[in-house]
Amino acid sequence: MGTRSDVAFCVKNEVYQNLSDKSKKTIENYFGGYHDRSEEGMFFYTEDVKWYHDCFSDLVNLYGDLFEQDDEGFHLIKACPDYPTCTDADIGEWYDNPWEISKDVSVSLHWYHRHTGQPNV
Repeated sequence: MGTRSDVAFCVKNEVYQNLSDKSKKTIENYFGGYHDRSEEGMFFYTEDVKWYHDCFSDLVNLYGDLFEQDDEGFHLIKACPDYPTCTDADIGEWYDNPWEISKDVSVSLHWYHRHTGQPNV
């Protein structure tokens, strides 16, 4: 059980190179390899992961390592369905990254017809 999230992380090559081996291993453990790479940097993405950045020691260490970097050299965002407006895990300010990562929140209503039992979508 627990909250599961989708996480996107883009990082400039020089910032990635400056990360500790431990942080690089954490990135590998959570994301596997990068999903895309440009001349500027790398894009990582994972779905349905427990991303407890403030209590899992490997993520706490990764965030600490990232806070020591230039925050315009990376952008990490977490999309969590239970808390769509939560931004406490979102860090970095590489807003002009080639992948234009962003978080989008939407709400929709669904229900079943009382007499037919059919969904109304």
